[in-house]
Amino acid sequence: MSSLSRSLLPLRALRPLPRLSAKSYPKSWVNPGSKSALSAACKPAVSAKKFSANALKAEPSAEAIVHPRYLDEHVPGELDSIDTFIFDCDGVLWKGGNAINGSIEALTALRRAGKQLFFVTNNSAHSRAEMVQKFSRLGLDVEKTEIIGAAYAAAAWLKARNFCEKAYVIGERGIYDELEELGIEVATRIGDADSSEMTDAEFIELEVEEGVGAIVVGGDSAFNYRKLAYASLCLQQVRLLACLQMHQLL
Repeated sequence: MSSLSRSLLPLRALRPLPRLSAKSYPKSWVNPGSKSALSAACKPAVSAKKFSANALKAEPSAEAIVHPRYLDEHVPGELDSIDTFIFDCDGVLWKGGNAINGSIEALTALRRAGKQLFFVTNNSAHSRAEMVQKFSRLGLDVEKTEIIGAAYAAAAWLKARNFCEKAYVIGERGIYDELEELGIEVATRIGDADSSEMTDAEFIELEVEEGVGAIVVGGDSAFNYRKLAYASLCLQQVRLLACLQMHQLL
């Protein structure tokens, strides 16, 4: 059996899981007065072996739908035992430059209740300092120490390994800011103002800046072939590689 086949074997063995029953949620979160929802909570979970493909097509009954509640005044008792909350940001707390309805009120209520909050994001375009300013514009005071971003994670990873060389960056301003804040020198930007195209002759003559020891890659709205070509040459002389890829660092 090839290594590829072995790596895919666990995926083939996966079976569809049963949909969560109303029992999985606090009773106060289930549509009140619903006899069918309460009776469903008493039924045992469906066995994965007996779970049929037809169940995937079944729509939940109106009585069993869980309704979200706004935390604009007080925190419900179901959350008393939870001390720390971790939130994603894009699409959870805000969309673009606007807060999602109820998000700031919920965070304020949790803060008022003495809960500890942390905010994580795999968006490397903005530094923690920029995110603090954004939170402030939306009406919430947040400290940098409460934010864990992909850009900061890459910079901290290098710093923890006593990295003392230059880092070449493919990415947005947030990566540059986080690296520089931790004292990591950033190599000259290549490809932003230059032509995105490159001939074979230009590639052969392209010289890599001395002292580059890492390449940090994140989302780059101005990504082009010249940056990729330069990075490929840097890889021939680097000893460390920090790569910001969605869903891997965070």
